[in-house]
Amino acid sequence: MINNKKFGLALGGGGARGYFHLGVAEILYKNEMYPDVISGVSAGAIAGAFLASGQKPVEIFKKLKKKRFFDMTGMNIPVSGLFSLNGLKKVVANQITEKQIEQLKTPLIIGITNMNTGEIEFREKGNLAELVQASSSAPFMFAPVMIGGQQYLDGGIFENLPVSPIRQKVDYLLGVNIYPVGEFKDMDNWVKLSRRMFQLGVKMNTKPSKKVCDYVIEPDEIEKYELYDASKAEELFEMGLRYGEEFVKSVIS
Repeated sequence: MINNKKFGLALGGGGARGYFHLGVAEILYKNEMYPDVISGVSAGAIAGAFLASGQKPVEIFKKLKKKRFFDMTGMNIPVSGLFSLNGLKKVVANQITEKQIEQLKTPLIIGITNMNTGEIEFREKGNLAELVQASSSAPFMFAPVMIGGQQYLDGGIFENLPVSPIRQKVDYLLGVNIYPVGEFKDMDNWVKLSRRMFQLGVKMNTKPSKKVCDYVIEPDEIEKYELYDASKAEELFEMGLRYGEEFVKSVIS
């Protein structure tokens, strides 16, 4: 059992696949397995922010399911990225009472990539909505977010399963990886090639993260779900429920 241990939950990036995180969390919470600290990047930062605010997973799912991709984004002019995530920033600011990450009920650490220094930063203080926006801004797709005069993008560039900031803080660490990377044959244009380059980077930076977890939830079948297609939200949430049940059975058997 993990109930008597300090429990950490690391939530990886993966766009709309983040609904899976909420399904897993729903099962954890039903079994009174509440994380003492959460870390997240990209989709994991979004799910983590809502969970750390004390909201119930199923209620978070209902809220976010209503939001379409174009509700979260807007065209960015000048074009430093195809889209901006100002809409996501507004959703987080409006739906979560706590405005600073350090005010959340459960400690949360968000990974963001500083494009100026070329380093990942794990933030435990600062404007919550701004940090979530930066961590979710995938390269090639979204514009960088300015924080303190520096440009920031997706934390998944360096560590898509953000275990390093919490491994030493907990006794038991559960990692949830929603970005498995398999074979990819269709690379007939620069967009697909750029996407593949990012995938391979994620694959390499996730390997060492998985090794230091006590348990990793990684559904291979989630790879077929497009990163920015929220129309499969129900399926992803249900998949998270199933994998959450498997995890619970493994730790109580």
